[in-house]
Amino acid sequence: MASDETPLRQANAELYRALNARDLDAMSTLWAQESWAECVHPGWPALRGWESIRKSWQAIFRSPNRLAVTVSDVHVRQLDTTALVTCVERIKSQQENFLDTTLAQTINVFVRRDDAWKLVHHQASRLPTTTPLAVPESDSIN
Repeated sequence: MASDETPLRQANAELYRALNARDLDAMSTLWAQESWAECVHPGWPALRGWESIRKSWQAIFRSPNRLAVTVSDVHVRQLDTTALVTCVERIKSQQENFLDTTLAQTINVFVRRDDAWKLVHHQASRLPTTTPLAVPESDSIN
């Protein structure tokens, strides 16, 4: 890991700390509060604009369902004042007596603002729970 990746890895880790702590203030600090910011939670339509994104986090944090999200396979790509952080989220959710675990491939896009990395795009897409079937070499399914 190059030392210049450290602030981005820390910003990405802060996202998950805020999520797991249900801390809307911390989440708000992480995001660039722009009208063009975007967020796609697993299974949700795209949310555009900070106000819609903030309301989504507020709803998630107020939900009685508990979430615990850990990340792995973190990769950082910095392009001047923009950076992409990809990772795999392991999302554990508890609803009453039911525990569910989901994996999501995630991309977080950050921009450099006032010596801090701010999130402008978060997209998490559920990964299949089983290995996809191999595609046959011919056009026939027989």
